Amino acid sequence: MTPNDRPIIGVLTQPLVESLKADPRFANKTSYIMASYINHLESSGARTIPLIFDGDLQTELAKLDHINGVFYCGGSADGPYVDFGKAIFEKAKKLNDAG
Repeated sequence: MTPNDRPIIGVLTQPLVESLKADPRFANKTSYIMASYINHLESSGARTIPLIFDGDLQTELAKLDHINGVFYCGGSADGPYVDFGKAIFEKAKKLNDAG
């Protein structure tokens, strides 16, 4: 398999949890992706790119035009993260329905 044959999967970043905000390694950060999610996808042959939940929505939605799928991290969600996840889903559905 050549590098260009590998699918590109967008991974939604998650809001930084309160317990990590105090950690100096996460200073000035607002979101993260657990390494285990990336490791799992990449061990299956995929390449990954972040879909940053609190980034510019139009920029993040534009990434969907260039990827093969989206990975939603597990757990509960609320607020702006849910809105972001729904926007990603709706655009992905629209692209899928269009072929």
